[in-house]
Amino acid sequence: MLRKICLSCLLLCVLPNSNAQQASSLEVAESINAYRSDNEKQILQDFVELLSLPNDSINLADMAVNAEHIENLLQQRGFETLRLEAGRAPYVFGELLSPGATETLLLYAHFDGQPTQIENWVYPPFTPTLLDAPLSSGGTPIDMNGVSGRFDPEWRLYARSAGDDKMPVIALIHVLDAMRQNGIPLSVNLKVLFDGEEERGSPSLGAIIDANPGLFEADLMLFSGDARYVTFNADDATLTLAQRIEDAVLLDRAHPEQQREHEPDPGQPAHLFPAQPSVLCASGEGELLDAEDVGPV
Repeated sequence: MLRKICLSCLLLCVLPNSNAQQASSLEVAESINAYRSDNEKQILQDFVELLSLPNDSINLADMAVNAEHIENLLQQRGFETLRLEAGRAPYVFGELLSPGATETLLLYAHFDGQPTQIENWVYPPFTPTLLDAPLSSGGTPIDMNGVSGRFDPEWRLYARSAGDDKMPVIALIHVLDAMRQNGIPLSVNLKVLFDGEEERGSPSLGAIIDANPGLFEADLMLFSGDARYVTFNADDATLTLAQRIEDAVLLDRAHPEQQREHEPDPGQPAHLFPAQPSVLCASGEGELLDAEDVGPV
């Protein structure tokens, strides 16, 4: 089991595809890392835009705004999307078909966040704030608009859901952009399911699955949770989703004794771009993950 999330996006281009000559995993990683180096500011701006949207799932109007934003990001990259609802917060489903692909990968993440208590935040939770060091080390704000060149890997971005769990959305769209820019074909059909009520136990998920038979069929599921523990063993709806997939891979540290995930530190930051070559993937704290930190699945 991996300590951090993931090489999910790398899998998009290294699984077999008989219609295309495949680049090696190292070549893919190098290409994506080069894209990341050239586009750090845009990646961060896209992340900030998504983080600026309040996302407590009890507020359905706010969650509809989040869902629409994510749908637009997916549609711009060729996905067919569906907004799925069962009386509560929305889910966003997307599907991107790849010519000649015979396998389907399903990626799961969530875009809701835990309720915020403003008095516990040094900086407003939905005004993402870039600091030149961790808050605990005396970090001070940086004007993101004034940054030119490379981003210091010691900088931290503070906002609700920076660490749990909006980064996979941004990681996915920019990996796809990087692949297209480098002429790397998608080797699998890709499905995504972004959950709008995970922090409350995904109460609608079972009904959504039952109402959409076959929609989530896949050969492999990648579950993108936070870096501490997840609800996979505690939530019947999540288990139901996994049971309908031929294989399920949980890319996280497992703590089955825990019944829910918690976020005791309201200032949990997103680490920014590491100094070493990396693959564009979100870790549990929203960082871009060094390739050497990724162990075998």
